[in-house]
This record gives sequence, C-alpha cells and structure tokens, in this order.
Amino acid sequence: MEYETSDLKLLFFETFSHIGTKDKNIDLIRFALPVILQEIRVVPLGTLVKANLLGGQRLGATLPTKLYLEFFVNDLLDIEAAVFQKLSNLEYEHNENILTIIDKEIPTDGLIITGFYDALTLAVYGRIIYKCVKRKLDASSICDLKEYEDNVTSALE
Repeated sequence: MEYETSDLKLLFFETFSHIGTKDKNIDLIRFALPVILQEIRVVPLGTLVKANLLGGQRLGATLPTKLYLEFFVNDLLDIEAAVFQKLSNLEYEHNENILTIIDKEIPTDGLIITGFYDALTLAVYGRIIYKCVKRKLDASSICDLKEYEDNVTSALE
C-alpha cells in the first residue's frame, strides 16, 4: 500500500501523570486523522522544549529517570483485529536513551503506551495520511496473496 502523506510533523506533545499509582499505566493517544508514526520521544524531567505549541515552550516531566515502555497501535489495515498491535518498546534512561524510531509503516488512529511511571512527557512525530493508493498487481509481483485476491475480487465485481 502506498500513501500520500504530509511531511514529518509533531502529532502529539503532552504529559501523562499517574502520581501515587503502583499499577502498570496504560495511556491512549487518539489521532483525529489517520497517521503513520515515525518517532516517539520521551522528554526528560526539566528539559525545556521550544516549539510552536501553546505558550511556545514546555518542560519535560518524565519520572522515574529509568523505565521500560511498550507502544501499541490500532492497525487500520487489519479491520478484523480485536487488539492493538505491538509497535515498539523503549528502555528509557534520562538524557541517554530517549528516542524510538518506528520502521514499520502502519496506518493508525491510536497509540497505546504502557509502563510503570509517575509522569511521562511524550513527543510523537509522524505523517498525516491524505490518501491511500493501491498498486496494481500482476502475477509476477505477488507478495501478499490476500491483497492480490482482494484486488481480483473487487475488479470482478
């Protein structure tokens, strides 16, 4: 599947706060339009971020200084999926390991974050999907039999 998308954009910048909880946290980010995620950055405690956001600058509030995060997405191409698909994970360490690069092109409208944290400031970057373009398939270029069958079926209808 090919997509017509925007350039890389900041899609989300916010802090999740769960002060005093001992359970694993689960947070959800919903996107108004379909997107392809490319980078998820954890903003360390006290880090000043200057951007075209409300107020022009924000402070990171991530605590603790070391934590393990998992990221899951709603795969918009898998309409039969009952659960979110694992996208990536990150072993965050303050000012050391703060970034995960997404190498999968999965159109989504939702991102779930799980982990044990009191506060988590995230910056999520990606591209907004404007249009999906199906490639024409021929017998010599069949990679995905299901996609080929779907194209043949829709062509015969």
